[in-house]
Amino acid sequence: MKRQRDIVDQLVSFTRRARFKRIPERVRALAKIHIIDSVGVMLAGAASPSARTLHCRLFAVDPGSGSEVIGIEGTWDPALAAFANTYSARVYDYDDVQATETSTYGLLTHPTAPVLAAALAIGQSRNVSGEALLTAYLAGVEVAARLADSVDSKLLLDGLPPTATFGGIGALLAAAKLLELRPKAVRSALSIWESTTARDGHAVEAPLNATLRDAQSARMAVEAALLAAEGMTIDVSALRFPSVLATLSGTTTASPVLATLLGSPIRKSSATEHYILDPGFAIRIYPSHPLSHPAIDLMLAIVNLHGLRPKDIKRVEVGITRVMAEVLSLTLPTTVAELRRNLPFALALAACDGVVAPNDFDRLTKRKALHDFMPRVHATVDPELVDLGHARAWTIVRVTLDNGRVIEMRTEVAKGAPQKALIQIELFHKFYQGAFCSLDEQRAEQVLSRLWMLEEVGDVASLFEADES
Repeated sequence: MKRQRDIVDQLVSFTRRARFKRIPERVRALAKIHIIDSVGVMLAGAASPSARTLHCRLFAVDPGSGSEVIGIEGTWDPALAAFANTYSARVYDYDDVQATETSTYGLLTHPTAPVLAAALAIGQSRNVSGEALLTAYLAGVEVAARLADSVDSKLLLDGLPPTATFGGIGALLAAAKLLELRPKAVRSALSIWESTTARDGHAVEAPLNATLRDAQSARMAVEAALLAAEGMTIDVSALRFPSVLATLSGTTTASPVLATLLGSPIRKSSATEHYILDPGFAIRIYPSHPLSHPAIDLMLAIVNLHGLRPKDIKRVEVGITRVMAEVLSLTLPTTVAELRRNLPFALALAACDGVVAPNDFDRLTKRKALHDFMPRVHATVDPELVDLGHARAWTIVRVTLDNGRVIEMRTEVAKGAPQKALIQIELFHKFYQGAFCSLDEQRAEQVLSRLWMLEEVGDVASLFEADES
């Protein structure tokens, strides 16, 4: 228990010490970029059919006070708002992912969605400043990313859901910071969250299952923080708490990253010791499995640069690594879960439409053009890529045209990864693509402008308000 208490004390101490003025400018800028990206994704997801159903079910009551559900009017109970906003951010599987040099790209947590949803829910209900929101968000995602990176990858593959688990802890600590909870209250909140949040999952499952679990984890993180703020305590000795952190502190999962979490680097403010900066978080510009993104990048580049139409293309050969072949679906999709991992479908979209939109992967399609194109896509493990490791999503796309001409392109990371970051216009394009699903052009521009200058916002409750003019 002492080792577990040490870990909790470190987490609480780290988040309580976080101060806006100690955050390097580069890290602040990255935080705003990921917040902008996540809000755009929330606005896209809020317009999805399942989110609309969720809103009707959750909010068919008189509004409470405090927090806004992005994409719908009114203010609501903070915990429900965190649930709805996390759901909207995750429903298209389109939000950012934690990059890592030691494990398969995209395997770790989705850091921003649950932490930002929780911070917004508390921040809006308590009228905190943009500076306070940024600080709490960064503290929460830093904890979530470090915890996720400390876990043996086998546990992730065996079904430990990292976003519901580590994103939930990060969400709770961000909420606790904004509520200014004392250490004893934070430990009570962690115990309440632990006892009320289900985190059992499967390595491969229906996307909606993971989305609901991640949203519920964020909801209970906010609920637990609010209950602790009101004085609720829980008998830690009667629970498995903290079972997640107990797993991390056990001998089977000892790791240098956990030592980093508990050691001196987490106490410092050097920019190189912020995970959002290094190894960084990848912004996903397609609503599909991240390992499919390099091939989509290449296919879009080939089609758009050469002005190709589907009828011009005879065959598409995709060379990928063995790890990617094990994760991605390479046959005709039969479920939405397969659709998000399906490489032939993703490349058919790129070839036929020249663009990939937020809602392209949320339902099986009967479009004849796509079904006609998918059999032309042939993906195999390329011998040239076998020995290159799995820290990069090495991909080769070779397109054979009807006239016999062959066009080949290759890459090791997708656009949006820390090594190939989006430029400002690309970030804004993704934001607007999502925002226009729920907002008109004027409102979308207002929200983006406020988020871009977030540290100057006096009250985050005003972030999504319409201007009087």
